[in-house]
Amino acid sequence: MSNYVEELINSIAQELNNTLTVQRRHILTALIKNRDKHLSAEDIYNLVKSDYESIGIATVYRSLDLFKNNGVVSKINIDDIFKYEFIFQEKEKHHHLICKKCGAIIDVQDLLVDNLSQKLRIEKGFECFDSYVSIKGYCAKCSEDE
Repeated sequence: MSNYVEELINSIAQELNNTLTVQRRHILTALIKNRDKHLSAEDIYNLVKSDYESIGIATVYRSLDLFKNNGVVSKINIDDIFKYEFIFQEKEKHHHLICKKCGAIIDVQDLLVDNLSQKLRIEKGFECFDSYVSIKGYCAKCSEDE
């Protein structure tokens, strides 16, 4: 495991009050090494299983719930399939463009209202603690194919 990955895992362990089991460390390693991807729990399970054979799918789901609740990963619902992405220490939130044809997920920043939480509080009296926007349509490649 690279020093960068190990340092990041140790930071997360500190944030979670050192509650990282061996299994959770393997799951985090898979997430960090694939941080540019949006992975299903099954994808993560298969990545971890190749290095740590005794992992169970239930452990992956429980760990992902813990990580989501503590701001380590985000959970995106794409046509009733949940995908996870590593967001720990992400400086700016981003949103997703989802292609209905090829399934591509494109991360976008600065295209949407940055102060959405503040705007919701002022205009609607709604206290927002978490928000991710997914916009469905067709990516540039699939639009050209039409």
